Amino acid sequence: VERLQVKDTRGNVVVQDLSLEVLEGEMRGVAAIPGTGEKELAECLYGARKAESGRILLFGRDVTRLNIEQRREAGLSLLSDDRIRDGLIPEANVEDNLTIGRERDFTQLHGILIDAPAKEHLATDLIDSFSIISRGLKAPITTLSGGNMQRICLARILGRQSQLLVALHPTVGLDPMGTKLFFDKVAERRRQGLTSLIFSPNIKELLSSCDRISVMSNGKIVGTYMPKEKSLEQLALLLSGVA
Repeated sequence: VERLQVKDTRGNVVVQDLSLEVLEGEMRGVAAIPGTGEKELAECLYGARKAESGRILLFGRDVTRLNIEQRREAGLSLLSDDRIRDGLIPEANVEDNLTIGRERDFTQLHGILIDAPAKEHLATDLIDSFSIISRGLKAPITTLSGGNMQRICLARILGRQSQLLVALHPTVGLDPMGTKLFFDKVAERRRQGLTSLIFSPNIKELLSSCDRISVMSNGKIVGTYMPKEKSLEQLALLLSGVA
């Protein structure tokens, strides 16, 4: 990311001349207080919000002007901070919520014919892999508990194995087991050479899991550190703008 500037919905510049370099295969944390431009930055990376200026390079390719679908095809995915609102279709069943966006994996003849057994197999694998408890693949998504609804969204996004995952406050609303599951799956991505960018105010989680941690304050990246370079207290001071 090179000298990026992004506005919020009210027209205020909340990401100011921000630059950030993430390495391929890295599990990078960005410590950010909610409401300080981190959501707008994540949405801009995904293509849901335009950049006022600056560039976004994805594995050397300039994607700044590409739309969401084009960025997804280029290997980028977003895990929203409001997974139930943004990541689920309330009218659909468990199977459909797990497999939407993965049509290439279970359709034939350029997406015209649905291979029902392949779709069911994909959904079943995701349920097993993410320890989701439901009344069955055809059960309405609204019959699941809040925690299992969260896991449905995690399973669909993380199951895509995208080259770059942008995760915005991913553990908010998750129980301890769900939080562990998320970080286990992201660590698995790292072992596969996939890249993850995690925005979170939980410095302790980032310190225990990430390769490096960047601190975002006042719409900018004010520093990037290895976990052993800074203590939790030092990073908290940087995050609050005191240091």
